[in-house]
Amino acid sequence: MRPAELLASPLRYKPWRRRHVRLILRDLLPARKRREQRDIDHLSAAIGWLCRAQDVRNGKVDAGGVSAGWSFEDGWLPSYPETTGYIIETFIAAAEYLDRPELIERARKMIDWELSLQAADGAFPGHFGERGSHPVIFNQGQIMHGLVAGYTSLNRQDCLEAGVRAGHWLVAQQDEDGCYRKYEHNGVPHV
Repeated sequence: MRPAELLASPLRYKPWRRRHVRLILRDLLPARKRREQRDIDHLSAAIGWLCRAQDVRNGKVDAGGVSAGWSFEDGWLPSYPETTGYIIETFIAAAEYLDRPELIERARKMIDWELSLQAADGAFPGHFGERGSHPVIFNQGQIMHGLVAGYTSLNRQDCLEAGVRAGHWLVAQQDEDGCYRKYEHNGVPHV
């Protein structure tokens, strides 16, 4: 990296933004003693963050999905099919455990978004689900978690049908010896 690029790199994180300054200072200043929270409080906070990560996608082409994350450089990222897949089952379980029935409707919206991405052959796109993104074996399995939860917990027949198509696609990619060599993340084979 050239010296000019090195000097400019912190600026790409926009440290002058008020929220960024607050986060940076919180990490740099000595931590104040905080009272210990109950597990349920931590769970509620995590679910709250996931709800926010879903809400920021409202009005966008990937509405219903859950953002892949947030960064200083890019802000909120597009929805990510893989993680949305297992967040579906998390929201369904949390709806009962936390007595938050609105999480079921959120899970339904995630399912609807996921189903809108599935190709005719059963594959789901990798990456952010954008057109032309090739499937990834691992991601396919994580999305299938959400489909199974949609069928078993919400009685959605469309989830069963999509899950079967996804499973057929997955089996078709497996080599004779049981290994997956195609559609792997970074081209690394898995068994």
